Amino acid sequence: MDAGADASSRSWGLDFDPLDDASLTDPYPFLARAREAAPVFYAESIDHWVVTRYQDIRYILRTPAGGAGEPPSPAGVLGA
Repeated sequence: MDAGADASSRSWGLDFDPLDDASLTDPYPFLARAREAAPVFYAESIDHWVVTRYQDIRYILRTPAGGAGEPPSPAGVLGA
């Protein structure tokens, strides 16, 4: 991943709070923009990776983690 994409992902992660009133009321505009700009990002507010594209989620869930009982990291699987 290039430095620009990494900075973009960090920015999206800082802006995302799924428990914010605006997000709870209508999360779809933010998620639509994220799908285009940073489809995989780390959300510090919830300490989790957010994957916004259906095909990426399917790929992650179907890809072995490489270790017994470990869930795959979205960044590692998708090269984010």
